[in-house]
Order: sequence, then structure tokens, then C-alpha cells
Amino acid sequence: MIKKMKMIWAIGIVVLLMCGGIMMTGAFSGTNDNNKIPFAVVFENLKFGSSPTQVKIVDAQNQRNLFDIFGIEEPQKVDLPDIRTYNESKDTIDKILDTAGLKNFDGEIVGLLEYAGFKILLIDQGDTVLEVAWDGFNISTYTLIPELLGSKEYPVSTKQRGDYTFSREKSESLHRLGIQIPSDSGPGVLYTHIVTVWHNGTWTFPQGDMVLHIGGKFYVDYGNEVEYISDLSYTETATTWNKCEFDHSTSGAGTHFGQVDAYAKWALNICGEVPQCDIEGWVMCDYMCNTDSECHGDKWMAHGCGCAAI
Repeated sequence: MIKKMKMIWAIGIVVLLMCGGIMMTGAFSGTNDNNKIPFAVVFENLKFGSSPTQVKIVDAQNQRNLFDIFGIEEPQKVDLPDIRTYNESKDTIDKILDTAGLKNFDGEIVGLLEYAGFKILLIDQGDTVLEVAWDGFNISTYTLIPELLGSKEYPVSTKQRGDYTFSREKSESLHRLGIQIPSDSGPGVLYTHIVTVWHNGTWTFPQGDMVLHIGGKFYVDYGNEVEYISDLSYTETATTWNKCEFDHSTSGAGTHFGQVDAYAKWALNICGEVPQCDIEGWVMCDYMCNTDSECHGDKWMAHGCGCAAI
């Protein structure tokens, strides 16, 4: 009776979410009553009369905690000031860039935070982070070098299928970033973490390789939220093939779960019987620096010419 009532309750919740006149982005967590496996269900872009664009059940047992993997003591949870995006603080960020003479800068704006009377702008520049601190009068700039706490590459997984193969490889790293806080007695430091996750899929044919690199760099305020996500995804295409599609996106910045999704499709540049293939996958990181990733591929024969073949 109890299980039946739980099932009726769950169905009712799904019907309410799918049919109710609401828009919702969020997550909830719980356990599976059969085996008590913890799970989290993440809903994104759920609105009236539509299916969610993405509903992912993340099994906590599949995730990897980077502090455990690298044998590092987990940091204490400290509430950092909220990092506001460029769109949220456009006028202030533009003023800081103009005052600092950085209108034409290299990199991605991570965001703006306020602490101890300073407005602090962070700009991701690949291996370093440019910090610009402004107190309303004076500008201080710092080139921050994230401290590597650990990195790991996992064994390549390969499946041979006749004269072609599909292989997968993944890697991840954990850095600590010290944000400088200017003061008369010398700069203090606020710490946040940067997690980078890669999961790459490769189709190898006699005519060459097609590769989808799915990558995400996650700025994590440990124990609180994923602050910012940089999409690192890109493709490689053999000269005798055409890339037909390449889609990639981020989701979850400012929440507990951040994710990068990517998809690519290719076709051999011939007419007639045309080999085509695709690869899709995702990488994720949560607010506790747990990571997960996956990718898979498919291949088939189509009729026509190159990408237009069906």
C-alpha cells in the first residue's frame, strides 16, 4: 500500500510539472526505495505544455570526488561572495575594463564579486586568471596562477568493429585559485576551485579520424555552487570527411550542478553509398567537486552526397 501511494504521488508530481502552468529550473535529490541508491534529478527549461529539454538522473555512485581521488582533505565550506555574470553587471564591468585600459582583453569574463570594499573582476585566460580589483578610485591587477592539486588520465577504451574503431578517453584535474584582496597590510586571499573535465570520442576509419573533444572548466565555490562554466569543446575532422553538425552548450552555472553537452556529425565526402557517423556526450561537475562524464558514437550508411545524404 505504501509503495502504491508513493508511486501515485510520484506520477502526480510528474503530471503537475508537465501540465501545470509553471516554468521551473532546479533539482531535487532522494533515494531509490528498492536499493537506497542516492540520486539527483535535474530539470532544466521545464515550462507549460512541454517536455523538459534535459532531464538527467545522476547516480551518485558513478560520480568521482576529486578530493578523494587525489587524497586531499576536503576544504571547509566558506561562503564566497556571489559572482555576478557580465550580463548582470555589464555597466560596472565595462567601467572597470575601461579604467584599467582592458577594452581589448584576451580571455573569458568569469564574473564580478564584491569583497572588503573592492569590486573584483576575474578573467579566465587559459592557464592563468587575470584579476582586476577596483575600489572606486584605484585599480590593482594580478595574474593568478591556479595551483594544481591533482590530475588523472583514465585508460583509453577502444572497440574494434571491422575496419573501423571507436575509442573513448577521459581526464580531469583540480586546481585551487587564490583571489587576491588588496589591503594596507598586504593582500589577503579568498580561495575557490577550478575543475577541468575532458571526455573525448574518436571514430577511426581507413579514410581518417573524426574526434569530438567534450571539455568543461568549472569554477566551484566548494559546498555552495558551481559559479562559472567555460565550454572547451571542439572537433577534429579528417580531410576526406565533412563535418555536418557541431552543437555544444553549458548549463547549470550558479546552481549545484554544472554541465557541458556536445554533439558532432560527419559524412565522407563522396556521392553514392556514404558512410556517416556521430559522437555525443557530456561532462559535469557539482558543488562538491564530484565529476562524471560520458560519450558514445554511432555509424551508418546513407544514400546521396556527403552531409546531404539520407
